[in-house]
Amino acid sequence: MIANKSKVQVVSSGNVSITIIVGKHKYNVLVKDVLYVPQLIANLLSVNQLIKNGNEVKFESNGCRIYSKQGQLIELRI
Repeated sequence: MIANKSKVQVVSSGNVSITIIVGKHKYNVLVKDVLYVPQLIANLLSVNQLIKNGNEVKFESNGCRIYSKQGQLIELRI
């Protein structure tokens, strides 16, 4: 179910490896239990799932900061 309470079909699920660039450093991150939903036109990241998996999320006026279980900063800016 998505934010407007409508239901969309999940076609597949699995783990995805992504590369995150923080400053001049690149980090490979495994994102677990990713859902493939062809009806969506944008990628969604669940803050709830990030927190459930031991990460910390802090919101700011220009984006957010995500800290891994080990306290490593993964910064997202919008």
